[in-house]
Amino acid sequence: MPEAFKEGWLKPPLLLNNPKLHRPPERQVRALFPRSFTFLLLMVSSFLILTGEKSSISIASATNPLATVGMPFTGKWAYNVNVDPPYTDLNSSHPSVHAKYYGDWATDVYAADGTAVKLKVSSSDGPLSFYWIARPNGTCGQRTVIGVKVNGIDVGSIYYEHLNGAVTSGNITNGMTVGYVHDWQGCNPGPHVHIELRNTSNYSCYTDNGKPGVTLSAGDSIGLLGSSNTAARQACADSLSMPPGPPPAVPGPGLHSFIASATNLDGTIELFGIGLNSDVEFRRQTTPNTDSWGGWQVLQGGNARSITATHMADGRIVVFFISSSDSHPRYYMQTAPNVDNWTPMAVFPGGLKVISSAINADGTIELFAVGLAGELYADRELAPNADSWGGWYQLQGGTGATVTASRMSDGRLLAMFSTSDDGSLHYYLQGSPSVDNWGPMAVFTGGLSAVTSAVNLDGTIELFGIGLNTSNYTVYGMRQSAPSSGAWNGWYPIQGGNAMSITAAPNKDGRLTVFFIVDDGTIHYYTQGAPNVDNWTAMQVMSGQLHP
Repeated sequence: MPEAFKEGWLKPPLLLNNPKLHRPPERQVRALFPRSFTFLLLMVSSFLILTGEKSSISIASATNPLATVGMPFTGKWAYNVNVDPPYTDLNSSHPSVHAKYYGDWATDVYAADGTAVKLKVSSSDGPLSFYWIARPNGTCGQRTVIGVKVNGIDVGSIYYEHLNGAVTSGNITNGMTVGYVHDWQGCNPGPHVHIELRNTSNYSCYTDNGKPGVTLSAGDSIGLLGSSNTAARQACADSLSMPPGPPPAVPGPGLHSFIASATNLDGTIELFGIGLNSDVEFRRQTTPNTDSWGGWQVLQGGNARSITATHMADGRIVVFFISSSDSHPRYYMQTAPNVDNWTPMAVFPGGLKVISSAINADGTIELFAVGLAGELYADRELAPNADSWGGWYQLQGGTGATVTASRMSDGRLLAMFSTSDDGSLHYYLQGSPSVDNWGPMAVFTGGLSAVTSAVNLDGTIELFGIGLNTSNYTVYGMRQSAPSSGAWNGWYPIQGGNAMSITAAPNKDGRLTVFFIVDDGTIHYYTQGAPNVDNWTAMQVMSGQLHP
């Protein structure tokens, strides 16, 4: 049994003797002791996702053969120098971000001018055969495209760009020279070859060989043809499919979340923040999908240090915050959907410093929190709209700093947190929708000082984070490659720096807006140019100031 199973789901000693807040005995037993082999199989499936394996793993067969495409020479992969994440198409040629013109993904491989470019393909599923695909040359050297068959089945094609002396006709043999490396000056710096792979059906995957600039030997895998991936720019299941995060460094200021957001039933966004005097404030979009906002109003008189918001099953928004005076969570609920009237403040015990929230598939609210010693807890509403809670239970005993959660398209919650020691990202996935059973903890490499999340219109989760001090606290984004998948696209920068706290919410039209507080307390935000894209409108600055 994994250690996460042995140590997780324990009720922390910080709770008071309040029956309403304690987990019923039968729920404790279910959480502590999985009782069926079916459950174990479910957790194994979840573990594959949590460790970065794709939900659409390619399995070779007589009717679904695979071909491995290898490095065409010994040289550098994805760039000519080593590059630390986050990767963009400006600082590297990492397959998760590099521009593509023909295939499912693209990268650049580097070697000395004049190096022979060899066709390197292998398969254990049957004999290989090849054929030419006609493509006109571009403006930066010559290109050649070769189709690949395994056991007579067409699995896809390989696109070579920026060649000199490109071979485009005649007999094709595995290992033959298809051209030569040349520095065409107007392309990316340094002599290199641009390579793309395209499947005949589904999507080809790339082999994640680590940081751009790593040296590979001729024939080392760079990707698969025939893989059954569900979207472009996905890593292969047996490679490092979890993208690296921003570089680790001394954690930044994001130990408390001073801004939160949720979407009203009418599609307007409700924004919450902790003011300069530590009071809880809120304001609402006056019209859905616009940059028009009502003024800031005060909900609570002071001492707040962490805040989160979500909507209940009936559409009412509830805002939770931690009081710095006693570390207990407090919350307000709208009296009806889409109004600025709130129920009296409610309190329940728990020694916490950070709180986050999400909605289960059954409509109940799931709370996540970081304890005073960095331990991680969760608590679930007993029924939708019930305002009755099952009791805190422990997920992991580490050093959590910030936490966020979102619901995947299959109904399971994904809870992600950054650590206070190095900012590295970890996460848990529900074993099935609306349960208190969680798969083993999985790790994202790199680090962030704060993290938040929101769900795109297509069901993919968009992660947002604030980099550490080495990145000047830049705002980054990263999107799930496909709904409910364990595969993620690479981190990309959205904003240049000085961000202190961050939140995100969907607009009525499906576009996400990410809000963040900068070091002077002003609130900035970006909105997607369209749903499900990584393009963002110009930055807007909101009136007022919040705690930075």
